[in-house]
Order: sequence, then C-alpha cells, then structure tokens
Amino acid sequence: MGYKSLLTDTKFNISASIVADARISFIPKDDFIHLFRTDTEIADRITQLLCTGLVEMESKVVSLAYMPVRGRLAETLLKLDDVFGDERQTASNKIKLTREELANLIGTAKETVIRLLSEFKSEKLIKTEGKIINVIDPQGLIRVKMLYH
Repeated sequence: MGYKSLLTDTKFNISASIVADARISFIPKDDFIHLFRTDTEIADRITQLLCTGLVEMESKVVSLAYMPVRGRLAETLLKLDDVFGDERQTASNKIKLTREELANLIGTAKETVIRLLSEFKSEKLIKTEGKIINVIDPQGLIRVKMLYH
C-alpha cells in the first residue's frame, strides 16, 4: 500500500481498513526507493504489482461504464465472499462493511446499495446482520452478474 505514491512522488490520498487479521510493516521512503533502484527482484515484483493494478483498474473502469449497479454489487459481493467467506464463520473474522464503504467500492450512492441489498435479501441471495453481509446463494449472484456481461 502506498508504493504508487512513492514511485510517482505524489501525496497518498487513499485510506484503508483492516477487515481480517493482518501484519503491517512500515518501510521508510528512502529505504523503499533505494531497494527499488538496487534490487532487481524487488523492482520486478513492484512492477508486477503495478501492472496487476493497472489491469484491475481497466476492468473496474469498464465495469463502471457498462455494468449496471446491480451487477457491480453482485460481482463485489462474490469477490468479498471468495476472499473472506470461509473466515466469516467466527465472530472475530466477519466482514464488516458499512453501506457507505460498499457504495464507495462499486461507485454508487449509499441509498442505492441499501435498496439493492434489500432486493438481494428478498431474493434469498444474501443475509445481513448490521454491517455483516453473508452470501447464501453464490450461484444466484453469479447469475445476476452474468445478466450484464
């Protein structure tokens, strides 16, 4: 996190929240730049991260431009479920997203997310408890997502 801002010498203007156990390390800017310039293995890995991020961003731009919000929400819930689904069985590892955070992820208004989550609940695709969203019918969400591809 933050390596793009370091490499472009721009202000880091994104925040992040930890949603699962994590180990965080701080690397001072001068040390990072020195490693990037002198260690080809690290430079290759960071270049790979930059390219992967570019591919993901291109996909997100296409999704924002062409996929309706309902499809984007289904796609995002599937991704979150894929990453965190098995861990959500214990109370300490549940994914907790505010409706605002979810709206920011898919590029829409909080009210739209609230309405769509309610629709997904009535269609028995998800269950919710406060901020916690449990995917109960991944195949149903895949069908929703595929309607717009």
